[in-house]
This record gives sequence, structure tokens and C-alpha cells, in this order.
Amino acid sequence: MRSTTNLLIINLAVADLLFIVFCVPFTATDYMLPFWPFGDIWCKIVQYLIVVTAYASVYTLVLMSLDRFLAVVHPITSMSIRTERNAITAIVVTWVVILLASVPVYLSHGEVTYTYSSAEHTACVFLEADPINRPDGYHKLLFQSIFFATSYATPLALICGLYLWLLVRLWRGAAPGGHVSAESRRGKRRVTRMVVVVVAIFAVCWFPIQVRPRKANTRQNE
Repeated sequence: MRSTTNLLIINLAVADLLFIVFCVPFTATDYMLPFWPFGDIWCKIVQYLIVVTAYASVYTLVLMSLDRFLAVVHPITSMSIRTERNAITAIVVTWVVILLASVPVYLSHGEVTYTYSSAEHTACVFLEADPINRPDGYHKLLFQSIFFATSYATPLALICGLYLWLLVRLWRGAAPGGHVSAESRRGKRRVTRMVVVVVAIFAVCWFPIQVRPRKANTRQNE
């Protein structure tokens, strides 16, 4: 079971489990209550972990696409690359880069006080720059643009590129004697359908988080 593919699947499961344990209960509570009850530090940590686990999941899928590409397109030469040690190294490097690159998320979120229905409440929001109330805040559009580019557009392009290359090599591969059997054609069609489904599911499932409005910010604006 200790293959490169299974190590990547385990890493994907760990990232998803961290999201379920450390993010879902608190964001669900935030959506049910009219205030943020966990304090400023935990607000920053939850938002940071949401982005970290999202990146970890997405780029693990990219690594899995690369692993499948090497296994199919370069089955012999990639044997020295697709090792357990290299897989663990790739996973560790990915986590380190994500943890460091996501530090701005921790800094740009926090607990704020707002007035709603003549009462003061707290909310965990993005600390958007405001010329009057928060001149030292952060540029929300820039933040969202970078997040979209690095968590959706770039991974999707990499996955599409790897799988497209894989399919091109698969369909152009010549069989011995130039004859392609019916079973071979059926196998190629199954692989093609699987690739299309994988890419489509990734594109569809990861798109809503890129466009959804943040409830906390909506509250604050009210």
C-alpha cells in the first residue's frame, strides 16, 4: 500500500480531515449565529487553515495528475522518480510552501465589531482597507484575484495540461503491427471518459468558493 499514489491519497485525506475538524464546526457556527464567539486569534487561525487545507487539497490533486501522467506516458523512465521517498519529499515541500505562502491570510483576517439592529456584534472578516476606519487594511480584490489564480486557475490549467498530454500520447501510441484491437479502443475510451469526468468535477466543485459572497462581510456592510 505504500505507493506514490496511495501516499498522495493519504495526504489528500489528511488535508480534508483537517478542514472538517478545524474549519467546518467554526464556520457553521459563524453562519448560524449573528456574531463571532471564538475571539480574534481563532478567527485568524480558522481563516488561515481554510486556505491552507484548500491549497493542500488542490495541489495534492495536481501531484496526483503528475503521478498518473508519468506512470502512463513514461512508465519505465519514471520508475526512478515515482518512489516513496520522492513522493514524501514532494508532499512535505508542498505543505511547507503552502504554510508559508498563506501567512498573509492570517494577517488579513480578524474580529471586528459592527452595529446591527441597534446592537453591537462581532464578526470574523477580511480586514479590508477603508480610508476612514481602517487605512492600514488590505486590498480585498487583490487578495481574491491572487487566491483565484493560485487555487483555481493555475491548478486547473496544470491538471488539464497533464491529462491532455496523457490522452494525446495514449491515442497516438502505436500498437505492435499497427493494429489496434477493439478492447484497446474501449480501454482508451474509458480512460478518456474518466479524465473528462475528473477535470469536470474539479472545475465545477471548486468554482463556487471562488465566487461566493462572504457572509461576515455582508453582515458588516449591513
